[in-house]
Amino acid sequence: RQDANRLVAKIRPDFIAFNGDFIFSEDFVTGANTLWSQWLDDWQLTIGPAATKGRIIPMVPAFGNHEASDDIYKLFDIPNVNTYHAFNFGGRLFRLYTLNTDLECTSTQLDWLTNDLQLHTGTVDEPSWKGIQYHIPFMPHGEYSPANSLISCFTPHFQQYKIRLAMEDHSHIQKVTWPVMPST
Repeated sequence: RQDANRLVAKIRPDFIAFNGDFIFSEDFVTGANTLWSQWLDDWQLTIGPAATKGRIIPMVPAFGNHEASDDIYKLFDIPNVNTYHAFNFGGRLFRLYTLNTDLECTSTQLDWLTNDLQLHTGTVDEPSWKGIQYHIPFMPHGEYSPANSLISCFTPHFQQYKIRLAMEDHSHIQKVTWPVMPST
């Protein structure tokens, strides 16, 4: 983690999309608060050299299965206790959606996503790029099974509203695939 944060300080990205599993905080009795404190201390390594004038790299967090249910909401000041949200970067350049795939496909989350995508599609304010992040993979490449309920719930929106980038992180590795689409 510290090496990765030092690398962030060197490359100076505009933001980090963090797809969950910050720490393993299931047991608060044995030190989850200490683990979060250590994680946040390590994040300071992203600040980088004096030449960057102390600029800390912004982060857009997603809920992972290692966090306690309200860790992300309490620590990162996101606008929704259920930890799904969206932000624009560079005005109309990029809109990043964050889903909480631990909630499966709730009508509340799906309605929010659908309404927000409709507001940001086919208008003069439509972003040039739309991306989405979530934790549980729809089509895992490791030991997990396909999440058919997530595929059938969310991927039609990926196609319809031109989401060109999807990031997931449950297996702690990034992958590149062809678009995931609902299919028989």
